[in-house]
Amino acid sequence: MSSWPTIARYAGSLAAAVVLLLGTGCMTSTPQLHHVAHGLEQALPGTTLRPEGGVKLGRASLGFARWVSQRALEEDDEETRAAVSTLRGIRRVEVGTYRVQGLPLRFEHPREMEQALGLAGWTTLARVQQDDDLSWVVYRQRDRRIRSLLVINVEGEELSMVRLQGRLEDTLAAALDVARGEAELR
Repeated sequence: MSSWPTIARYAGSLAAAVVLLLGTGCMTSTPQLHHVAHGLEQALPGTTLRPEGGVKLGRASLGFARWVSQRALEEDDEETRAAVSTLRGIRRVEVGTYRVQGLPLRFEHPREMEQALGLAGWTTLARVQQDDDLSWVVYRQRDRRIRSLLVINVEGEELSMVRLQGRLEDTLAAALDVARGEAELR
């Protein structure tokens, strides 16, 4: 069991890593997410998605974050070390939020969104619905490997997306271990 000073040191290092990570990232356009949003608008007539903000992190900023995380770990903290090592396959991260205008994205049948994503080449892995929140995890394969993972969350009039790119099999396996029991897995 970790002591409070160790937990505080880790939390402080993690906070510093996030600040530095965001500082080395690009807080401008997220072109690949904008492309996904445009595809959703095309597939869901009457719905308009207006970008509100986004951040894009590439190899350099993600490598720096991994380096800082490795330095913050204790040598005997094997569980956290394993979690950080599963992130090695991530090469790019994009995060974006959009304001939903026009027809609201309140789905009586969530398969509408899945069909729209399927038309764009995405395969649904999981769907989670809690109260007014509706989320999807979808992926794309290339050469029988998962190269792109997209998480979409709709809450009221806000749509948020997170897209990971890289060699994502280990990252996805770790995330599924955490999420088991909370999602409708396909």
